Amino acid sequence: MALNSIQPRHHLPHQNNINMEAHYHKDSGCKQQLNPVVANPSLANRPSHPIDRRGYQTSALLSSSGDSPALSQHSSHHHAKHANLGSVNQRHKGVVEKLLHSYGFIDSDVQKEGHLFFHYSEVVSDVNTLVSGDSVEFNLSYDYRSSRWLAVSVTKLESALSVSKEQFSGIVFKKAEPQENFKSCLDRSGKISYEQSGETFFIPYSTLDLAGENLQEEDVPGLNMKVTFCIATDKKTGHMWATAVKKLQPPEMSQGVVCSLKENYGFIERADMVKEVFFHYSEYAGNIAELVLGDDVQFNIQHRNNKEVATNISKLPEGTVVFEDVSTEKKRGKIAKVIKATRKHAEPLAGSITYETADDSKDIAYSERDISGEFTLFVGDVVDFQIAKDRRDGLIHATNVTLCEESFIVSKEKRDKGVVSSVKESYGFLQILSADCSTGVGDAQLFFHFNELYESTNTPVVVGDEIEFTIAYDPGNKSKPIAIRIRKLAKGSIKQEQQVSSQTFTGTVTQDHPAPKSKKGSPHNVSSTDTGLIQYTNISKESVFIPYLVKDADLRYGDKVSFNVCEMKRSSDPHSKKAVNIKLLSRLGLQTGFVCSLKDSYGFIETVAIDDEIFFHYSCYHGDANELQIGDVVEYNLASRNKKISAESVRRASKDKLQVQVDGKVISGHVKRMIGNTGAGDKSGYSGLVTVETTSSDGASATYPYGFISLCNKRTPPVVGNQVEFQVARVSGSIDRALNLLIVKDLVVGRVDTIKGSFGFIEMEEKEKKVYFSMSDIQDGSTLHVGDTVQFVIVPVMNGTNRVSAVCLRKLKSSPVVPSTSAPARPERLRSKLKTQTSTTEGPKLVVVRQPMRPDGKGFAPRVPRQSFVKCEESV
Repeated sequence: MALNSIQPRHHLPHQNNINMEAHYHKDSGCKQQLNPVVANPSLANRPSHPIDRRGYQTSALLSSSGDSPALSQHSSHHHAKHANLGSVNQRHKGVVEKLLHSYGFIDSDVQKEGHLFFHYSEVVSDVNTLVSGDSVEFNLSYDYRSSRWLAVSVTKLESALSVSKEQFSGIVFKKAEPQENFKSCLDRSGKISYEQSGETFFIPYSTLDLAGENLQEEDVPGLNMKVTFCIATDKKTGHMWATAVKKLQPPEMSQGVVCSLKENYGFIERADMVKEVFFHYSEYAGNIAELVLGDDVQFNIQHRNNKEVATNISKLPEGTVVFEDVSTEKKRGKIAKVIKATRKHAEPLAGSITYETADDSKDIAYSERDISGEFTLFVGDVVDFQIAKDRRDGLIHATNVTLCEESFIVSKEKRDKGVVSSVKESYGFLQILSADCSTGVGDAQLFFHFNELYESTNTPVVVGDEIEFTIAYDPGNKSKPIAIRIRKLAKGSIKQEQQVSSQTFTGTVTQDHPAPKSKKGSPHNVSSTDTGLIQYTNISKESVFIPYLVKDADLRYGDKVSFNVCEMKRSSDPHSKKAVNIKLLSRLGLQTGFVCSLKDSYGFIETVAIDDEIFFHYSCYHGDANELQIGDVVEYNLASRNKKISAESVRRASKDKLQVQVDGKVISGHVKRMIGNTGAGDKSGYSGLVTVETTSSDGASATYPYGFISLCNKRTPPVVGNQVEFQVARVSGSIDRALNLLIVKDLVVGRVDTIKGSFGFIEMEEKEKKVYFSMSDIQDGSTLHVGDTVQFVIVPVMNGTNRVSAVCLRKLKSSPVVPSTSAPARPERLRSKLKTQTSTTEGPKLVVVRQPMRPDGKGFAPRVPRQSFVKCEESV
């Protein structure tokens, strides 16, 4: 603003009396409103003689002195021109507009025709802290040499306005109307809503707070539009408002192709540059299980921890993303350099192809991605390819590299033929059928991977496909042959010479692969290549094995069959045979045995002949496996899996199924062989043996086999040399065996204390607690009474507890007094009480001659038991 006259030094107005117009704060992008104050009129039109700090005099001083008229005239003209500048000692305010090497310029309203110059030497504070846009306070001084006003004694002012460096996002809740003047920030007409820390806030703004100048209508944020802004705060009042408000532009979507998928993250190859970007599965909008390698996707780029990551990922139609331009012309060349497998970071284009042009030969690079598959390539292979140019960096390389049949003719590579015998998820096995196999692998299954198919085909590899291949050795295992460079052949391309013998052989199935049914009755799938084994005697009287296809016959372990031998002749293995024309002669049928062991999820069955124990899984038991107990009689079918015999379709059978005849006589002997103490494959030695010395004239000893079921104490089986006692039994007409076998040193003696129906308790002298026994465990068939002396064995109860019970009871001595059956015996506790009481014959004896009577002589009425009282409510 302008003052009416220059004021003297000693009458300088107070700093707050300076009237400054609102100016624009360039750092914050908002406008700061200062209260205008009118200058004191009493200070106007007073003479002044100020001298600035450098000795320059103002025009007012020169005009009042007696100097030359010319200078006085010039000073008068200058004073008339700049009379609005006020006193040189008056402090003015402005904003730093520009800073150069050693000087700068201040934008202030005191200089209408231009900006005020100042030198860094005139900055009172640290000049290094001064930046463009800072508010400053200064004095004026006139330079006669340049005829211009200068700013001196420049001091940086602390701004009353602070603007957040952080940007916020929000939504326009109320659109701001055009507004030029307002008393405070609360008068701003617009409002923005934003969230922070889970809470919603509203902050005012005006059209003056919009970012940018000369905004078009489409750039002005409207109602419910998303915006970004900074928060300005007035330090004096604490009021806040939004500044630098601008529309939130949607982030630009990038495109790419999924090139890597890990456990919970992956990488995308970008289409705009040769670079891969990381992404987490949580950033994918759809079902991550549907995302596969090679899918075209679009995404946003964000920076997290100073690294680029892909967000908001969505799938694009196939073929949307194009990395390179590929020529339609196919060229033919030879592999000059193959790509070597290495764990280290390899070159992007590690391979090279040499091809002929019209002028000369050229080399062109290729990568693993440029090969139409993952098959093996050798140096010198003839290949077809196309030339491609990458859109991102202009790199030229070969792509769609395919192997030509000409390669095998030029290199004279040995090729073999075979049939696919087994197929897994990404690999399989094949059977060689070439007449002159290049290696001596014989009938062994040859491994191959699907990636080695060098001809693209829409049909998957299945069992029975005829293929052509090259035999090589696995790089990781030099002794393992594998099939590479595979090509599918048409059906019937391989001619096999087969000869079926006219002689019929008889054998037994030793390894089956049936289709067992589950408990619900649904059969399992059987592959057409699954095989079993039949053991038979050949022409040379040798016991041999021959395979058969499971699909040719429904056989089980132990089946007697007849068959013919089919022999396929080829030089690599002239004895390749299999059984054909199989006929079932007899079936082994259901087997019967005893449960001899129970584990967490499986158990073992002891055969009736005591020659083996058969494994079975609880899933093969028809019923609740928790109800099974050791010694239960079960029926089952035998099966062979991976050369191991097991029981299937296990069912509990009645104990009457096996006829057990037990001789009551107790025999003493010594253990000659323990259970299961046998060599590999010797089933005859599974059972244990007990030897009994006889008194016959020939001195021969009798031997009895025994099994796990024969033992009284199944937790502590006897060892060789132990003296044992047992009974002889015969089960379903089989050989005699030892039963109820116990170790003599384990025998103990006790007295029957209590009998309660089908069980009782035995009292032992060395133990305080009585031992439980069951009447079914009496070995000699005698009848026990209380007080009988018995001999028995203590065994732990097989229920996971620490309780014990007595088994194999034998009566040694009967009780001296047999209690009457008419009256029950007096309980032991009462007998013990009578023993402690002493009887005497001294003194008079009391005899009851009359029962007590009431005073009325009627006697006491019999006691009537009290009845319970029930309150009944009357029905309404």
